[in-house]
Amino acid sequence: MRTLVASLGSFFVVLLAGCGDDLTSTVGTASDTASTSTGETSSSTGTTASLPTTTDTGGTDSMTGTTGTTGTVEPTSTSTTTGDGSSSTSTSTTGSTTEDTTTGEVMTTGEACVDGVVCEGNIAISCEGEVPSMEECGHLCVDGVGCVDCVAPGPEVCDGLDNDCDGVADGPGVCGPGSCSAGAGVCIELTIPDEPPLVSGCRQQFPPAQSLPCPIAEPGPVFHVSAQTGDDANDGTTPETAWRTLCHAVGAAPAGSTLRVAEGQYASAEVYVGKELTIKGGFDGTFSTWDPDLHPTTFYGRLNLDHNGAVFGGFRMIASPLHADAWSYPHHFVGAGTLVRNYVEIVATSGGDMNTLNLYGIVASACSGGVSVLRCNDIYVRSDAPQTFVVSAVEYGNHALHAGQGVLDGNRICQDGGGFATDAIGGYGSCFPAPVSLLMRNNVIETAGSGGSAIDFYSCGSDDMSFTLTNNTVIGVSEAIRGSGDAAVMMRWKLTNNIFFSAGGGQTAVNAGDVGVEITTSEGNLTFGFADNAIHPAPLLSVGDDVSGVATPASVFVDAMNGDLHPKAGGQAVDTGLNVFGLPAYGVVTTDIAQQLRPPQGPWDRGALEL
Repeated sequence: MRTLVASLGSFFVVLLAGCGDDLTSTVGTASDTASTSTGETSSSTGTTASLPTTTDTGGTDSMTGTTGTTGTVEPTSTSTTTGDGSSSTSTSTTGSTTEDTTTGEVMTTGEACVDGVVCEGNIAISCEGEVPSMEECGHLCVDGVGCVDCVAPGPEVCDGLDNDCDGVADGPGVCGPGSCSAGAGVCIELTIPDEPPLVSGCRQQFPPAQSLPCPIAEPGPVFHVSAQTGDDANDGTTPETAWRTLCHAVGAAPAGSTLRVAEGQYASAEVYVGKELTIKGGFDGTFSTWDPDLHPTTFYGRLNLDHNGAVFGGFRMIASPLHADAWSYPHHFVGAGTLVRNYVEIVATSGGDMNTLNLYGIVASACSGGVSVLRCNDIYVRSDAPQTFVVSAVEYGNHALHAGQGVLDGNRICQDGGGFATDAIGGYGSCFPAPVSLLMRNNVIETAGSGGSAIDFYSCGSDDMSFTLTNNTVIGVSEAIRGSGDAAVMMRWKLTNNIFFSAGGGQTAVNAGDVGVEITTSEGNLTFGFADNAIHPAPLLSVGDDVSGVATPASVFVDAMNGDLHPKAGGQAVDTGLNVFGLPAYGVVTTDIAQQLRPPQGPWDRGALEL
């Protein structure tokens, strides 16, 4: 276990916590926090001249309540490269707003000498009479808390999380490639398809009013892609010499670099990423402003991420696979790498084959040695084929067996329509003689249809699988969690601070199976709306669960029927959760889905959103 110590002057608070990937890079996105680089040069930091300023902009999202701020271009400013590969510009002005010059992360400081502790960059300020006292934080400053130091970081391991407290998940050299696909095919460009308006049956809004405010770092040299002004005969090194197609750009860019992709429509039939490469959409035509909401960058093909260092983010990923008429059809693959801050919409229609259609929107089965990360995405999957039997929005099993570690972090997901065999998240246990795992934290997971389960897994019988679910809001139809085991191996579930509910008279809240299944711990969970609100099988340890079924959507959420899943003041979700701030055993959670800091001390709210 690692220990965080928050200190200011004679005030000391000990936090039993891990130094997760959210502590330095994600905490800075909260509206009341700031992070300013120190300018010190080490193996992971160094002062560099910044690229043009890019910022995140947009209106207020009804679910997250976050608001972006438009930024400007400062091509000659000086910035400091942090451990996550991004650059930040420091400030010393009280009450000002600073911007990360490449990730678009907006950081605000509090006003000095008001109440409590405020952060001015990485300086903690408190008032003693009329004279403020200041302390420079060695690691992180958190408003209302002061300096938070990671005094005993653990060794970095390849798991999609930041274990050594340097602000970088799976730092350089920690993970191997983790690849398992055969490689890229020939680049083929499709005709830009028509894009009919989406009619959704989900409670959540799709497309969302605003994407989730997660930054995307830009490591290495930067190259450019523009469907409107680019040419694949160019060298891609400047905005004026941008490439035109994604497939060509991914093949031409060197490993370890970043592709900035300008707004527009991209229709490479398939984009295969089998090397360390960041592909970042959402830029304006001059590549000076980054805002995926204001500058939509639309990709119509299929994506295959096949390297632990591959990152694809900031896109609208729209698919209407008319050819999805076989008995089983997958669309995107994430076997290794990170899919971050995308809007993914997959609506399949029927074709000529009247065999049963199984549709898998994103196959996120990790390769052996791979870590599959889905972070801060909005994912909508539906099949309109009348013969549809199975629909999974995110699948860990079919078409690529899950052989590594999966991380589902801060996503809004809905599987719309379908019958009893559908699910939003589904798959197998290990089909290999090696254990596998799946971490789900801060997600809203929804099924909207006549049946099906929100989460559905069954054992493959070859080795163990562990599930860690922390602070998810799960909307099921028949069940929130359904599973089945195998006596030869074990499927272990760790459930903490989740909300499991059905607004349509579901059967069972949690039924993870009987033999070969263990609910190791169940702490601070809330279940309601099912005929049976109990958690099955009986947890080995149960603390603080509310399975009475007394709660209703109206008593728990602000407006669940219209997609506002913020906890309602005075309701059963507020201050009823277990504080697991940064604890590795619970998934190193430090924020909610909107990237707002969860309390380092005191009770938490249940579900994906803090009040």
